[in-house]
Amino acid sequence: MATFPTDAVAIVNSITFLMSDRRPDRGFSIKKTYKNNIFVSQSGHEKRNSISRRPKRSFSLEYKNISGGYKEVLEQFYDARLGDFEAFNFDSTYIGLVGTILVRFDGDIDISEVVTSTTIDKSIYNVTINLTETFT
Repeated sequence: MATFPTDAVAIVNSITFLMSDRRPDRGFSIKKTYKNNIFVSQSGHEKRNSISRRPKRSFSLEYKNISGGYKEVLEQFYDARLGDFEAFNFDSTYIGLVGTILVRFDGDIDISEVVTSTTIDKSIYNVTINLTETFT
């Protein structure tokens, strides 16, 4: 099973790019949700049941003004997981937390070009990825 960021590596124009060398911007976000079952009757009364006591966390990582090599690393890692199909380990020390979390991509990878150059490694991009925690 792959681990992000240590397994996110790409070679572009004979230059090796490692995601462990490039941290996300300071504005990453973490969301927590609890899985609850809510039944609302026609009269308006509610009955709530907790399905799980473990919160499911979502992470949003933004990389602004990164070179095309790092964009290629993120895109190749996303493609290798087939988008949101395959789960992988996320080393949370990468964003200042403790431990390893089993995650998958949540939705599409958002790539926007900022500066165009003649080669991909000299172009500048903004990339946003969303991860959601999965339980086995």
